[in-house]
Amino acid sequence: MKRNLLAVLILTAFFSVKAWAQQPAPVSKEEKEIAKLQLKLTEDRDKLSKLYQDKDKQEAARDKKQTDALSAADKNAEMAKKLSNDSGNKSKAKKAKKSAKKAESKAKSARKADSRVKQTEKKIRKLEKSIPKDEARLKKLQAKVG
Repeated sequence: MKRNLLAVLILTAFFSVKAWAQQPAPVSKEEKEIAKLQLKLTEDRDKLSKLYQDKDKQEAARDKKQTDALSAADKNAEMAKKLSNDSGNKSKAKKAKKSAKKAESKAKSARKADSRVKQTEKKIRKLEKSIPKDEARLKKLQAKVG
């Protein structure tokens, strides 16, 4: 019985020492912050890349919508001129009204597209400011840790 108890104690001590030896070394506060900053920088760079791609697409869409708006405005002016020559014609009045609504809608769409581009540019500027600051902070922490 004493041998079994002794064997159990020895095995327990052996496995405790083995488990203790396998535990990772404690991570310092600075090392945790370094890991967080590295992750944040990676995510921010990915976001920035995606925003640049989105901006290109948005600018193309904005330019198309602006062209469509100008075209609709020209057509509206043409319809208004035709109506002014024959102001009693109901058919021309309906066409002019429809043309005015379409021009208004296209102009609104162009303004929204322009607003989207500006918002994307704002997000890009914000990230372009924060990335160098985080990089400097990371370098300082890495120098501190060694």
